[in-house]
Amino acid sequence: ETPSLKSLAAAAQPFGLVVSQERLQPAPSISLPADFETYLEGLEGRYRRELVRKMRNAQRYFIPVQVEQVDDPDQLAEAMHDFFAMMQEEPDKARFLTAPMRAQMQEIVRAAALGGWLDLRFLLVGRERAAGYLNFVYGNQVWVYNSARTDKFASLSPGIALIGMLIQQAIEDGMTAVDLMRGDEEYKYQLGGQDRWVVKATLQH
Repeated sequence: ETPSLKSLAAAAQPFGLVVSQERLQPAPSISLPADFETYLEGLEGRYRRELVRKMRNAQRYFIPVQVEQVDDPDQLAEAMHDFFAMMQEEPDKARFLTAPMRAQMQEIVRAAALGGWLDLRFLLVGRERAAGYLNFVYGNQVWVYNSARTDKFASLSPGIALIGMLIQQAIEDGMTAVDLMRGDEEYKYQLGGQDRWVVKATLQH
């Protein structure tokens, strides 16, 4: 599926090498239809109802809820500070977020912003960031790199509400897919993700 493997195979052929592939981890991707209603109709009934309910709850919350998209380079450091703080609330992500990883993510975000690929958005409850998605937009697709949420607004399910809004916006923007990247978390399949794969490529005689 990736042009990298075809390019690698073509480069290896003159040297008598062949490329073998080993599947390592699923990377679910959501193929996007022309409109959001069609997307919802494609979900299993209970998951469709749950997503719609959580998105509506966010829209009807007693405090104003809106999506904030951060694209000003001068605001990135402060936005990523909040994103990291939310990641720290989840034990698995807190372990992942070592000092070197934090620095690497900051460099990735800066490079993506310079390249015009960054899509960093938050769900704002009043003036507080309740959840965030760090994505890249490339090749007419949205690539979800990481997410975060705070327990303070857990009753609002801000992460699910935000990914629903992200998918809706991606459809309206004419994107063809939302790639949820590696990991087989259940919610990815509930949102309509279909497995693609992270593969290990090996050159051999």
